[in-house]
Amino acid sequence: MQVVSIDKVGDTLYGCVDDGVHYHFFVSVRGCPVDCERTVAKGTFQDYHGFARFCVEQDPNTMILEEPVYAPAASLDELTYDILLDLWERVWVR
Repeated sequence: MQVVSIDKVGDTLYGCVDDGVHYHFFVSVRGCPVDCERTVAKGTFQDYHGFARFCVEQDPNTMILEEPVYAPAASLDELTYDILLDLWERVWVR
C-alpha cells in the first residue's frame, strides 16, 4: 500500500492511499478507524500523473506527492492513525 496524498489539519489526517487496484480517499482521526470516503479505480487513469491531475481538478488544494510513499499496511483495514501520522511527519516535518 502506498500513500499518494496526505495532509493534516489539527489532529485530523486527510489523504489518499493506493492499494494497487484502487485509490482510496480517507479521513483519519486519532482513536478512530480510518474512514474511506471515496474509492476510484486506478484503471480510470493512464498513469499516476493523470490521477494527480484529476485530484487537482476536483480540489485545487489537494497535496499530491510527487512520488507515492510506502505505507506499512497490507490493506486499508490495517491502516491506523499512528501509521499515517508517522508518514505525514516523514513527508512534511522531517
